[in-house]
Amino acid sequence: MKRIIIAVAILIAAAIQPLRLRGEITPSGGEIKGGYRPGMTVNVTWDGVLAAQYVDVCIWDGDRGQLTILATRVIASVGVYPVTIPIASMPGVHYRFVVRDSDVPQKAEFSPGFIRVSNIQPIVASTDEEHDQLKLVCSPLPAHERVDVQWNGIRIKQLELRDASDRVVLDMTPHDNSTACTLNITACATGLYVLRATTADDDVLLRRVVVLR
Repeated sequence: MKRIIIAVAILIAAAIQPLRLRGEITPSGGEIKGGYRPGMTVNVTWDGVLAAQYVDVCIWDGDRGQLTILATRVIASVGVYPVTIPIASMPGVHYRFVVRDSDVPQKAEFSPGFIRVSNIQPIVASTDEEHDQLKLVCSPLPAHERVDVQWNGIRIKQLELRDASDRVVLDMTPHDNSTACTLNITACATGLYVLRATTADDDVLLRRVVVLR
């Protein structure tokens, strides 16, 4: 009888231990007007008493009902972790960050309120306003077997095609004086990809690429 009472007491204690979380989302470098952007790094912080030893940090796309895991088995007591919004994230106004128990994923909490994720900037310049003059063109869109890439007035030193998980699936180093190249995408599954082009001046140009099979 004593063993049964002890067992029941342990079960009750386990049941009433909540995963209490208050997520506070802070973008690196200060507040961003117009919403967060894919590729941006933010610090996800939480406080309160977590009934977990390790947590996963995720982002929830409420518009499309998709959960993306950004980091796994983070020590819960740390209370903060920097994550990068996936570069292939679609625009939406109902995103929320999620911290959940790594061992019991059902125990999870959302950050308060919704955040907005905007379009990625077609061109991101590192130093000045000359990025308006940079041109990067991908065709055809949607693509099936290849992606033709053309650029004008700049030198591209590296091209990367990244999938929705921000994993590099193709990379290429164009010739110094070239202004175009072709990417063979026959091995790429249907989905949304991002072409990341790095110039000789270390500016970064981004373009969305849709692959259909």
